[in-house]
Amino acid sequence: MRSALLTLELARSRDRMSHCEEIVQRGFKELGALINNLNSVRNAVKDDVEVVCSPPVPYLDWTRSLLRKDIDIGAQNVWLSTNGAYTGEYTADMLKDVGVNWVILGHSERRHLPELKESDDTIAMKTVQALKAGLKVVLCVGETLEERESGKTLSVITRQLLSVATRVPSKSFENIVIAYEPVWAIGTGKTATPDQAQDVHSYIRKWVSNAVGQEMADNIRIVYGGSVNPENAKELKGQTDIDGFLVGGASLKASSFLNIVDTSLKLKSSRVDKARAPAIVPGQKPGIDWGALVRYVSATSVQFGLLASFLYGLDYVVAYYQADISTRFVALLFGFLSLRSRMFSIMDNSRPKPNKHDPVFQRKKPWWTPPPLTFPIVWSGVAVLRALSTTIAYVASGEKFFSVPLLAMVAHLSIGDTWNTINNVEKRMGTALLGVLAVLGSAAAVAYTYYLTHPLAGALLSPTVGWIAIATLLIGEIYRLNNKDGSISLLPRKGEATAKWRVPFTSFTK
Repeated sequence: MRSALLTLELARSRDRMSHCEEIVQRGFKELGALINNLNSVRNAVKDDVEVVCSPPVPYLDWTRSLLRKDIDIGAQNVWLSTNGAYTGEYTADMLKDVGVNWVILGHSERRHLPELKESDDTIAMKTVQALKAGLKVVLCVGETLEERESGKTLSVITRQLLSVATRVPSKSFENIVIAYEPVWAIGTGKTATPDQAQDVHSYIRKWVSNAVGQEMADNIRIVYGGSVNPENAKELKGQTDIDGFLVGGASLKASSFLNIVDTSLKLKSSRVDKARAPAIVPGQKPGIDWGALVRYVSATSVQFGLLASFLYGLDYVVAYYQADISTRFVALLFGFLSLRSRMFSIMDNSRPKPNKHDPVFQRKKPWWTPPPLTFPIVWSGVAVLRALSTTIAYVASGEKFFSVPLLAMVAHLSIGDTWNTINNVEKRMGTALLGVLAVLGSAAAVAYTYYLTHPLAGALLSPTVGWIAIATLLIGEIYRLNNKDGSISLLPRKGEATAKWRVPFTSFTK
């Protein structure tokens, strides 16, 4: 990057960037005329603005030899692997050999043209290879009109960024410029309004803050690319989180493109007062939702009380009728409760939950995350072990339902149901981490109580404790990976806690 990055008046180290993207396959004559026009303007490019031109690949070396040195050269694509038998492709090392320093990846046309249809994974692999070779990457992200109208804009952006973030080290983002390209505004004459563009750019910066870190979010450049022209550049450039442009059609005329560069220069000082405040202000504590904490604890206590009363009632009925309860009934009962004890819960777990289109549901995960099918299989096994161990504890306790070991089990189930509801409905990693720690602690306490009652009962519960410990490590690591800026609170904050009470044995939807 240019030394001017360190001298900006804004409270972040981001220079302005204009990217000249030659998307039309122009011949030597036309491209040569454009280069001559760019070269003829004196002092057109200042240190405050970094300019990159990306001609079609056959003209890269020729363009580099003719174009003024204060304008850098970029490619429009690269191969996703190193050298090998890939006829017709060119690698990142080849681009470096001809003086290329930048590459555009994930352009909307390469993502959506039916002849290409590049996936998020393909673009991520190309990004890895480009960064390894020392190229800087303009990473394009953006949604189609259908995705915007269905409210999936942020989900699409998150998915596209996440695919790259899970493959490259956090430090590599120093060499990435993110370009927001609303697909519906490319080549159509339509442009996202300044507010629409700012909303997405602001979200991208916040996402980088969580996933990579606040310092990187403050310095990374996020440019806009969607039918940019000299007329709309000024309005867009005035937005706090728009750091430049990825210019398509307007770059075909040197005068239009240089007007956009000039706009970037003139607006440098006008944005000082709009500098974005840091995500966390030193000394400022987030507002804790104490009402939500009371709601969580109360819900757990009430559910435990209902389950304990149920066990007491069973003992009363058995004694009154002098019934002989079979161990099979006990096993079936606690196997059922292990899976469906939330019927006794007063936390509403039936409300609409975040789905795959919700950006908060899409997070960076460690490489060792088990496949999704693992969880229902393992929890089914946990239910069986709970049923068997509880049956042994029941017999060892004098065949009493209302006994210390069985009460410990229903307390553990109550804690687990409250945590499960909060995690499913709210999808907040901070509370999820605290909750699973409580579940782990209660599981260990139950296993110890069962062991004191009968060693075999405790031994059968050991795998359950082990599995919950693995789940705790997993959630803790996900929390760490997605909270680089420290903005995700362990305790529920005001406005975030959405899990509500309900009447037991009923279901409500919002």
